[in-house]
Amino acid sequence: MSFTRKVTVYKQGCGGQRTVTTVTQSSSSCFSSSSSSNFQNFENFQNCQNVTWTKTTPSSAAQVLLPQKSTVCPTAKATPSSTSTSSSSFEQTVLEEHNRLRARHSAQPLKLNPAISRYAQEWANNLAARNTMQHRSNNRYGENLYACFGKAVVGGEDAVNSWYDEIKHYRFGQPSPGNFSQVGHFTQVVWKESRELGVGMAKNGNNVYIVCNYDPPGNFMGKYASNVTSS
Repeated sequence: MSFTRKVTVYKQGCGGQRTVTTVTQSSSSCFSSSSSSNFQNFENFQNCQNVTWTKTTPSSAAQVLLPQKSTVCPTAKATPSSTSTSSSSFEQTVLEEHNRLRARHSAQPLKLNPAISRYAQEWANNLAARNTMQHRSNNRYGENLYACFGKAVVGGEDAVNSWYDEIKHYRFGQPSPGNFSQVGHFTQVVWKESRELGVGMAKNGNNVYIVCNYDPPGNFMGKYASNVTSS
């Protein structure tokens, strides 16, 4: 059975301009845009979909782009059961997968920062409590988000590999990508100037939310060529 839904997309420009558009989405399509979007009412989905949100925020030194990604795999209907789950083993898995992939691009290994992990966990709890995907406002760190709906167990490597898979869309050597919404999660994972990582994971029923925060943040325009290398 197919269906369509209308999604309101709020686009924030670099100069503060805000536009609102409505997109009609079918059950068989994937939706992505360079926008800050807040999708809810996932219970009607019948299949897995990839959904990507991106957001631009100003920086005193340059413009930094913060991506957000969700893999949506819902069942018929989720029953909220406010929960949060995080463990040192999960954090370690996420860290090791980051560093395994960063090594391919001559990026130094990240280190877990407990304070940043608490920060990430706080936001993961918030997302799970509201059963929604949304960037944290006024975030001091880089941020990658991942969610899976209708799947009780999600491995830390699942999120990291999902972000890294965007490498297939990335063209190395450019100062800034023209297709940021397709590559922003990959570039943050391997960003050379990022040194520390915080990991949070929370659940609401069979919905799982994963938050990774990075310090210093990546995705600064004009700095991609030196921070994201092919080897």
